Amino acid sequence: MKTWICTAHGIFSRGQAAMPVEKEGHAIIKIRRIGICGTDLHAFQGTQPYFSYPRILGHELSGTLLSEVDGFTVGDAVTFIPYFHCGTCIACRSGKPNCCVNINVFGVHIDGG
Repeated sequence: MKTWICTAHGIFSRGQAAMPVEKEGHAIIKIRRIGICGTDLHAFQGTQPYFSYPRILGHELSGTLLSEVDGFTVGDAVTFIPYFHCGTCIACRSGKPNCCVNINVFGVHIDGG
C-alpha cells in the first residue's frame, strides 16, 4: 500500500508498506479520508513531544471496512477510536483507559493512516 511518511520534522516522503495482517480484536479498514489536526501539524513542525520519526501520521480517519466484525458488514463506511490501551495497568483496571500508562495513539506513538 502507498504511504506518506514524516521522516523528520518538515520532511515528508512517499513509501510503500505491506498490507496489514488481520489479527484478533482488530479490523482492516481501507482508508478513504484523513483529517489533519494540531497533533499532525506539531509532528510535522517538530514540536510534538511524544513523537519519534519516521512516522506515518493520521489518527482522524474514515474508510471502508474490509474484514468481518460483529455488528458490521464488509463494505460499511466506518471510523475508529485511535487510542489503544493495554487493559492491564492501574488506570485501565480502574476504568480509565484514556489515562493508560502504556497508551499507543495511532499516528503518534505507532504508525497511523
